[in-house]
Amino acid sequence: TPEAPAEPLPEFKPLDENLKEQIRTQLKTERVLSKMESLAAEARGELFVINSKYAGAEESKRAEVVLEIRKATEEYAKKHKFRYVETPYYSADELGESEDHPIGSSTEPSANRFQRTEARTVVEQHFDVADLQSLERQRFLVFDAEDPRTLNSFLHWQIDFKPTHEPTWEEEGVQEAVKEAWISIQAQKLAEKRATEVAEMLRKSDKTWGETLEAETESGKEGAQSLVVSYTGPFTWLTRSSAPNPNPFMPPALELSEIPIIFGGVTNDFMETVFRDLEAGDIGTVWGGDRRYINVVRVDNRSDTNMIRQQFLASQGSLFSPLAPYMMMNYEEGRNLLIRWNSEIYKQYEVKWVNQEEE
Repeated sequence: TPEAPAEPLPEFKPLDENLKEQIRTQLKTERVLSKMESLAAEARGELFVINSKYAGAEESKRAEVVLEIRKATEEYAKKHKFRYVETPYYSADELGESEDHPIGSSTEPSANRFQRTEARTVVEQHFDVADLQSLERQRFLVFDAEDPRTLNSFLHWQIDFKPTHEPTWEEEGVQEAVKEAWISIQAQKLAEKRATEVAEMLRKSDKTWGETLEAETESGKEGAQSLVVSYTGPFTWLTRSSAPNPNPFMPPALELSEIPIIFGGVTNDFMETVFRDLEAGDIGTVWGGDRRYINVVRVDNRSDTNMIRQQFLASQGSLFSPLAPYMMMNYEEGRNLLIRWNSEIYKQYEVKWVNQEEE
């Protein structure tokens, strides 16, 4: 007898407790985000009123006005149960890496939260300027930002800045930073020495890496952390981002391939070592992206790069077309170069920007 036909799949999932909880969570999240956007809009309007005092203040009275603005902002935050926080002076790198104030990687709010590739980060909002005059003009300018991980929204502005300078020994935190940097440099030297020893050990051994390093530790001393042997699958230097491009006519952005087993992440230096400096079968050492971990690596095999290169060039038509990966890779570098060029031109010809109110 023929088998009974399979029952058709239901048009909708059954409304069980699990689905009900998902719906409740989604509705609650949407309402919370909507309320946050409403509160942020109200706060933004109030901050515009508060900071308007600065633009119209005379130069001799601006220090006094700054104190008034900060006091008014603190009072507004307290009244509406917001948090008002001032960071210490940060460089762009420090703001991006700060754990005490982890806002540097937050981005401008996006209508589609899954398309953030073009959204500027907080670091870019404050530091992507051509010169000090541009930086001065955006003092107390209100910016919006959203943490892409938690979707928490906040407003931020710059209340002061210091021109780039060489720190003095007496400045706060300088001695601690120097000590920390010195310790890090010495530790890296020891790590490189140990990695070189391990690499040489592996070159001379006819056993597997796991067998060769079974009793070895990171420092070479008994009781220290054991070495970890891992294997990657095939990977490429660059790959297309999984996030869609906000521009429907543009392909997804190119980014470094992720290799989860590499502690500290990978950088172009890492990729250059494994793709250019090492041949198939070679063993070498290379730092992870944060230079906290050094890796001993071996290239097991490599695809026919000449064939892949020819296929790549044939499919692109031109390396210099707007959609070609080469041009997309150089876009950010080209933009930064233009900013530096403008800055040098302004400095060379003593260009001074004048506020419209002062003209």
